[in-house]
Amino acid sequence: WNYVPKIMALAIIGKNLKSFGFEDINFHEPLDFEEIDLGPMTDLYKVADSLDVPFEEIQRLNPEVLRWFTPPNIENYKLRVPVGVSTAWKKCCFDTNYVAADFQQYKIKGRSSRIADVAQKFRIKDASVLSLLNEGKEGNHRLVRGDVVVLPFREGQSQRDEMYADLYEKPRKEVRRRMSRRSLIAKANRTGTRISNPTQYYTVQRGDSLWSVARKTGQSMYTIIASNMRIIKYRSIRAGDKLAVR
Repeated sequence: WNYVPKIMALAIIGKNLKSFGFEDINFHEPLDFEEIDLGPMTDLYKVADSLDVPFEEIQRLNPEVLRWFTPPNIENYKLRVPVGVSTAWKKCCFDTNYVAADFQQYKIKGRSSRIADVAQKFRIKDASVLSLLNEGKEGNHRLVRGDVVVLPFREGQSQRDEMYADLYEKPRKEVRRRMSRRSLIAKANRTGTRISNPTQYYTVQRGDSLWSVARKTGQSMYTIIASNMRIIKYRSIRAGDKLAVR
């Protein structure tokens, strides 16, 4: 019954953003996407690799997925993918098993302990994260020497990777977007080639992402990032931006 005053309050705030402290808001273009159906605990790195889509693009389209796998408690997860990709999924991958298996593990070595103790050891603020991954064992479940506890971290990744920031302190959505952009920039600095004297530019269209621009122009996404750092270092691309692509 409270939805009417809530809508009115939102309307008032929307027309008086500065008065309510909402300044310098970076409004994003609407997302263009398709959806594919995934089962619980699907490895999104493997899905992205099979579709030849950067994992960062999957993250951009699905900001609610904080981990590298789909939620374990949702039987049919609707994953957003770039336009045109769902057809490739149906042709190559929809019946392939991508269940996440590359978890880091911790083996109990000393005296008995609890799931909650393991969570504390790895600075995971909520022991229920481990409960979900370990057959529902609650925080007070007793563990003995030799027991193996599955951790939410992916093999080969640092436990302090930005992906896991919410395990320690919950970042705001805008903070998560900046972290994703920093990750792209870091990779572009390692693998991209800066175009020093550009001769061809692309004008960003509504709904474009760095990945879609790369596909349209046939240029490496990381080269595009490295060559347009004056824009991408500080914000997401917007319709009307001119990006050097050759």
